[in-house]
Amino acid sequence: MKTFDVHYGGLVKGITAVTVVLLLGVVVTGVLRYRDGALEPLLMIVLPPVVLLAAALFTVRRYEIDDDGLHVVRPIGRLRIARAVTSVAVDDAAGRRAVRTFGNGGLFSFNGWYWLPPYGHCRFWVTDTRHVVVLRGDRGCAAVSPAQCGAFVAAVKRRFGVAA
Repeated sequence: MKTFDVHYGGLVKGITAVTVVLLLGVVVTGVLRYRDGALEPLLMIVLPPVVLLAAALFTVRRYEIDDDGLHVVRPIGRLRIARAVTSVAVDDAAGRRAVRTFGNGGLFSFNGWYWLPPYGHCRFWVTDTRHVVVLRGDRGCAAVSPAQCGAFVAAVKRRFGVAA
């Protein structure tokens, strides 16, 4: 098995930091406004940590290539992206062109479904929008952001027999 770490880019770090500060402010406000039996302040105390935990569980930790395919590893588990890959390329502009159709827009990572010209609909598991690898496989288009894009592309080409 070959593993590839991720690099958390400045955009993910910035979005995460701002979101954490805002949600912390909501919790503090809820604590200050809480009175026995009041539902709204209680929700202000409980919901922000739930949102942070949910997003953290789906963040990308690393990518793995093995005999079973290409996988993204998250705290919630390991997900196979593809059993077979037909094309792979570094596309550093992909993160700037992508339009989110459903998913997380930068809290710990960018993951979900995105429209990515010229590739079309694409699944994203990206932590650094400035260094993206786009691949096509048996499960459609996928975008990832390993810390070492060149080594990742070479390993994918070797493992799946993708022509240079």
